[in-house]
Amino acid sequence: MRFLILTIFIYTANGQSCFNAPGGAMHTDDKAGGHNLQWTKAMISKPAPFWKGTAVVKGEMKEVQLSDYKGKYLVFFFYPLDFTFVCPTEILAFNDRVEEFRKINTEVVACSVDSHFTHLAWTNLPRKEGGLGKLNIPLLSDLTHSIS
Repeated sequence: MRFLILTIFIYTANGQSCFNAPGGAMHTDDKAGGHNLQWTKAMISKPAPFWKGTAVVKGEMKEVQLSDYKGKYLVFFFYPLDFTFVCPTEILAFNDRVEEFRKINTEVVACSVDSHFTHLAWTNLPRKEGGLGKLNIPLLSDLTHSIS
């Protein structure tokens, strides 16, 4: 049997954050590439820090937390924003293969800084119209940035 070892690298912005100025433009003091980025390796098989929040789970809002997944492996990933053209690709790929993960005692949770109301709106929109449609994985809200 072959095993795939996956190493994930995550960009972080050293405590800096981008924000939009009025009219949607990048803030005038920032440049798109002007942040000091660092690489962070995913810590596979290491304990994760505690988190909890409101998620959209199968079309309903529900409080979820790390301890809900005790005794299981967890693929927990962040994506930038709802209603963007790149993010649904990865979310839908995980969603469409979630049963394969569950067969190996693994759950999948997606998280962004959007509100749970935005998550719900995105899942209520059919895939053909730019939405996610019905999902089998939770979309966790980190509106306060306490998880990320």
